[in-house]
Amino acid sequence: MKGIGFANVRNYVREYHNDAAWQKVLDTLPTSQRDEVAAAVAVGWYDVSHFAQLLRTVDRVCGKGDLRLLREVGAAEADQDLNRVLRVFLRVLSPSQIFKVEGRLWSHFQNCGSWDSVKVTGGVDATLTDWAVDEALCEELAGYLVRLVQFTGGKTVAVHHKVCRAKGYKHCVFEYRYAE
Repeated sequence: MKGIGFANVRNYVREYHNDAAWQKVLDTLPTSQRDEVAAAVAVGWYDVSHFAQLLRTVDRVCGKGDLRLLREVGAAEADQDLNRVLRVFLRVLSPSQIFKVEGRLWSHFQNCGSWDSVKVTGGVDATLTDWAVDEALCEELAGYLVRLVQFTGGKTVAVHHKVCRAKGYKHCVFEYRYAE
């Protein structure tokens, strides 16, 4: 995956927690990944399993270790990725259209996985196949995509992620529900 995710998580921890928390995250990571995470650059390519390990470590250090913090992390990453100009552009898309855009952008940031989305009453069911298997990644991604739907004008956005590769399924399904 692209290193922008690593940079965004670092920025999130420093902004919402502090520099000492970021140092504790680094100190808690396995030695084999610590240097890579500390030196990650936005345009570099990295092992997605290292990103999952980073997310789990952030959740233990800055959260409660139950993965709930990761939706907040994902939303903060979307805020960082999409500046105000891009957010204005996103307002011309409907919430369901953002998943078509996400499907096209995915390969610019990930080297595996593909999206298929279906508009349903009150939302979108988005299926991700052939991506990494880690619940931490799914929780972070769910938060990121909730924020994207909000950027398009979606209100009271909720996501359910009961079908997950980390639970033995062949793919992940994110059920997004919102008001327009």
